[in-house]
Amino acid sequence: MSGSKEFGYPSFVIHDLVKRPKKSLKLPALQKYREEGRQYDFPIYLADEERLVPMRMKISAGRLDDPSTYTAAFILDGERVRGVDYCEVSKKRYYNRAFIPKGWHQNLIDPNLDSEDANQNRHDGLINWTVTDFEDFLKKVCALWNIDLGKERELL
Repeated sequence: MSGSKEFGYPSFVIHDLVKRPKKSLKLPALQKYREEGRQYDFPIYLADEERLVPMRMKISAGRLDDPSTYTAAFILDGERVRGVDYCEVSKKRYYNRAFIPKGWHQNLIDPNLDSEDANQNRHDGLINWTVTDFEDFLKKVCALWNIDLGKERELL
């Protein structure tokens, strides 16, 4: 996309919504994703307000036995504004400036910025992040984005 578009949430509001406590009312059953994978796709809500903000969490595994295939997205009003992904090797762009670091990283996406802006989709490394399985990935991403999965998840 060249040129910025008008998004219903200014940059500071996106940042605030990601940081604020959120909750899921009930984690749905694990769904089929592609041929061998599985995924969760569920709404999330602000924990301290009755106000409805259209937010979703999508978390998927291309293969449950391969953590490098796991990916997560925080979606606000239909737009991906945060993501967590794994990259086997760092990818460089723009005169050898690291664009995607090796290992786990978080995408910080701002739909308010022009696609040519380096901060429109920044990839920040998640230092010392290790993931053992899909459940562990789900818990770590929820902690990163301040999402409470509820008491019933703690019993598993």
